[in-house]
Parts: sequence; C-alpha cells; structure tokens
Amino acid sequence: ASLRELGLGFSCNPESMMPSVANARDNLLFVLYLYQHLPQFVPRTTIEFRCTLGSLATKTIELRNPTGHLVQYHVQLDGSRDFRAAEQTILIDPNGSTTLEIELVSRFSRPVEALLLLKPDSNAGNGSEAVSSVLGETPSAMAFQLVSVTTSRRSIKTIKCSARTYDPLAIEVEVTNPFNFDARFAIELVEEHAPPQPEDKSRKAGGQRGAGRGRGKRSGGAPAANRAKRQQGATTQSGTGWPIRSNLKEVRPKAFSTKAGLLRLKANETTTFKLQFCPFYPGDYRCQVVFLDEQVGEFLYEVIAEAGLPHPFTSIQVACEAKQSQTVSIPLALENKALTKALAVAPAGGAGFTGL
Repeated sequence: ASLRELGLGFSCNPESMMPSVANARDNLLFVLYLYQHLPQFVPRTTIEFRCTLGSLATKTIELRNPTGHLVQYHVQLDGSRDFRAAEQTILIDPNGSTTLEIELVSRFSRPVEALLLLKPDSNAGNGSEAVSSVLGETPSAMAFQLVSVTTSRRSIKTIKCSARTYDPLAIEVEVTNPFNFDARFAIELVEEHAPPQPEDKSRKAGGQRGAGRGRGKRSGGAPAANRAKRQQGATTQSGTGWPIRSNLKEVRPKAFSTKAGLLRLKANETTTFKLQFCPFYPGDYRCQVVFLDEQVGEFLYEVIAEAGLPHPFTSIQVACEAKQSQTVSIPLALENKALTKALAVAPAGGAGFTGL
C-alpha cells in the first residue's frame, strides 16, 4: 500500500518476504529498487512563503519536460492545510514547460510546513508503463518542502482611547470570529509603552547661540557630549557601573488587563468582552490583543491609547500685590491615594510595584 501511495510500480507479495520463506535474490532486487527510487522523494529545496498574518502569499514553480513525450504529474500536498495547489494534475507537452502556483493563507504567526509531492503518471504519453521503463523515459517524482515565514502580524481592527494616569477605563471590545469554524480563542495581551519625551531646551539654546556665531555645528558638539555623560552618570552608580533603576520596568503593572482568558465563538459569530486600561505612567500605549486557537487560526486587534497627567490632588490659590513676593507652603501627602486606588484594580494587585 505504501508503494502504491508513492506511485512506485514494484510488484511484490509481502508474505513472500517473510524470513521463513524469503528469497535472498528477490529481497536484494527489492532493496536495490528502493535505493534507486526513494531518493527522489527527498525535497529538492525549501520554498519560503514570507507574508503577514492573515494575508495571501503565492509562489510559482516552473516545470520543464526535456523528453519527446507527454508528461503528467499528480499534485499531492501533505502537512499544513494552509497551503493549497491551484491544480491537482499537471500536463507538460514534449520539450515544453508549465507552471504550478502554490498559495498560502497565513493563519498562524508560528511557522507551518507542508510537503509538495509531484508524482508522475507513467502511462501518460506512451500508453504503457512497461514500455516507458524499458526506454528509460519514466519521469521521476519531485518533492519540495514548503515553509511559512510570518514577518508581522496585521491587526484586523484598531481601537483608540485616552485616559488620565491612575484612572481605570473600561473598553467594550466587539470580537468577530473570522474563520468558518467554531473555535476557542485564548487571549494574550502584548503591551508597549512610549513615555513622553521632554523638550531639550539646552540643545535648542545651544543651536541658536552657535548659529549666531556662524559656528553652531562646532559649538554644539561639546554640550551634547557633556549631556550624554551626565545622563550616563544619572543612571549608574559611581564606580560600580550598575544601573540604579534597572528593575523599574520589571515590576511595573501592566496598563491593559482583562478577566476573559478564553472566548468560545462559533463560525463568524460576534461577541463582546471587557478590556481595562489603567495607566501608571503618562505617555502613549499600544496593546496587541491576540486571539489564538491552535487548530483553527490566529488574529489580533490593536488598541492605541494615550495617558495624560493624573488629576491634581489639591488646588492652591496665591494672592499677592505686583512686584511683591509671596511664600506658600504646599502640603505633601505620604500616600498617593490615586495610585493606591489604581493598584487595587491592577492585575494581582500590582504585586512588586515600588511606586513612582
């Protein structure tokens, strides 16, 4: 059965190959036949399909027939069902050529593989397997390894929102199953944070002074180098080289969280789940909400959020006459109540967070 599946025409009776009744000559001929024909099923090369998640990638394989008779191949794909062939049978005219298109619909960001096998039909063109074998014109099988390479994950939907630091914001996310199969999607949140960049006033002032003397490029170099040294000294301890706040990002609570770890959706069904955005630092946030079913597929939504400064905890009014100075005492609380409330709704209660 295995030989017939591979398209090999060696005729043998399995019972006659048992050790008790085996004929050494026949077994030797069988081993020699396998030695000559099995190497053609080793993939000749690996074809990579580079694409983004959910997109369609196409590769074209050119096949030539240098013989003087018609050649026919049967196309077989084994492995991931993300790959598909445009045709199941290929006919190549004598001394001609043709192409075969292979498509990949990327359903997973991880690599998937398949084996493309082109099995020749020995009866095509000359009408007899025995005749073609005698003439030595039977075409050999061809195998190609197909591999997907997902370069990026493209979001199906983008959601934008904004909130103040320490203020939790509930987001209703509407999710639709894009596949034609029932699925159980595990939810994964991949978060990125870009803090606001303060304006470098010293660089701006140095550039203006240098431009006034006509030598701005030379005069601006030394201050830039000095600033780099000061920044390096501010982030490392004197004489040790160890970063002072190297573990700050490791204990920072995540701004995005959800209690929905798994979504069950029928084919093309739509539902909603809640996503919470509670930033602990101002700046721009980006969150990829990844939905993954290992058997059905993968897709993602993207949330773009902006976190502003927190609400002021007090208001101070100062009254004084013109050209007069006034001294005001500002009370500072030992506890940041807004931070405490935000930690209460953070995942795991913000365990390990040391504060700002």
